[in-house]
Amino acid sequence: HVLFAYLHFDENIKPANITRIVDRGLTAIAYEWVQADSHLPLLEPMSELTGAVFARKAMALLMECKGHLGGSYMPHWPAASAMVIGAGHIGANAINVLIQNKLKVMIVDKNPNTLISRLSKYIPSASLGAADMEAIYFDEDDPAGSCSRIRQRLGQCDIVICSAVRRKTLPKEICPYLITSGELSLMSANSIMCDATACDKDLIESCVSSESLTYTYTEHNVIHYNCDHIPALVPHSSTRILTEATFPYVEMLAGGLREALSKNAPLAGAVMCHRGFLTHEYSAVKKGMDHVSLCDLMPAAAVRQPELQGAAHV
Repeated sequence: HVLFAYLHFDENIKPANITRIVDRGLTAIAYEWVQADSHLPLLEPMSELTGAVFARKAMALLMECKGHLGGSYMPHWPAASAMVIGAGHIGANAINVLIQNKLKVMIVDKNPNTLISRLSKYIPSASLGAADMEAIYFDEDDPAGSCSRIRQRLGQCDIVICSAVRRKTLPKEICPYLITSGELSLMSANSIMCDATACDKDLIESCVSSESLTYTYTEHNVIHYNCDHIPALVPHSSTRILTEATFPYVEMLAGGLREALSKNAPLAGAVMCHRGFLTHEYSAVKKGMDHVSLCDLMPAAAVRQPELQGAAHV
């Protein structure tokens, strides 16, 4: 049996649940680890959708919880202010929605000199030119100063969307959080805090992901929404996008598992478990679990397991 789906063994899933899947003896292949030509073709479309839907959801919560319309839709109507942390696939698409709805947008990014060119992939030049937008430089060599720049602007933020994950170059020993729980008090009551990365207490101390599409919680008077599978809010759109991306790989697998893995390194590198053994080294190390190389179980497999780079990083 073959399980081909989003699995995220390296994220919030408990080791015991990984073991339950492994012990079934099936071959599990993770969408998010299929890499081709330095891209993640099955993760990136959902990341792009995630950014857009998180921005829409944050704006809806702002209306419901703070009574703020959000965008500057009418003359002299004050726009809400949003901060987006990270401008990768998730962040850029969140920024697009916020700009198109005429919010003021602050963007925390470590490469501000290339920000406009990266955003232009998703945002029309006319909209970018008219946007009320500020880039906030995140300097990994000066995390304290970078966090100070974020902290100084929190009081202006009606919405914060974190779309970045922590790199190895920014360990918690050097930078525990970009925004601490205590700093939420700088934001006005009923402002909105979202983490779009499905990571718990990673860069935002108060953010913990949830399987619920509707669950919110309040900390220091700030509304939190951190759904870990938000594309499910738009099932028609997400199904169409994902089907178009996955179908070529499904065709390969339909021709036989061994042949597909022997001829396709991106698929082989995404195998998480096979014949009762955990095979994905990165996930195993992160979870402190034993693993066996897929090459030892299937010598013909064209295994390549690169470091995951799907989400934006700070």
